[in-house]
Amino acid sequence: MRAEGVIQESDYVRSQYLHIRPRPVFAVIGVVILALFAWALVASPSWNMTGVAVYLVLWLLVFIPWRARKNYRQNKALSEPVA
Repeated sequence: MRAEGVIQESDYVRSQYLHIRPRPVFAVIGVVILALFAWALVASPSWNMTGVAVYLVLWLLVFIPWRARKNYRQNKALSEPVA
């Protein structure tokens, strides 16, 4: 059986998120750390903690997709058919 396909820009962006997905053990630890951070942000808000939270959100939602799209557009071999 032979499969063919073309990698789209959206596929490449989703693959970048796949590479930063942690193993289950680290995911649980990350959720606990995130919950503690959110609790500390609500309990005693400061500009430093708010800045870190904004930076992380921007990094995940803006910078990673922007960088992946840029890399996809620069590397023409990624948009060629794969057999």
